[in-house]
Amino acid sequence: MEWQDVLEIDNIAWDMYYLYGPDARWGDIPTVPGYWMHQLGIPEEVAPHLDGEKLSANIGRLMKKRR
Repeated sequence: MEWQDVLEIDNIAWDMYYLYGPDARWGDIPTVPGYWMHQLGIPEEVAPHLDGEKLSANIGRLMKKRR
């Protein structure tokens, strides 16, 4: 339920891919990911459907922020 609230979705949050940058901070509840993808039946406007190349590109983008 917490992920549904954090991501503002009605679907059960499963089979999802969350990316966090170096500035991410955690508290009692999960923090909003810097980028996320899914394999759910939610619209592309909410979050992108899983695409390995896009996921890899965003991992690289977030890793560059560490430097």
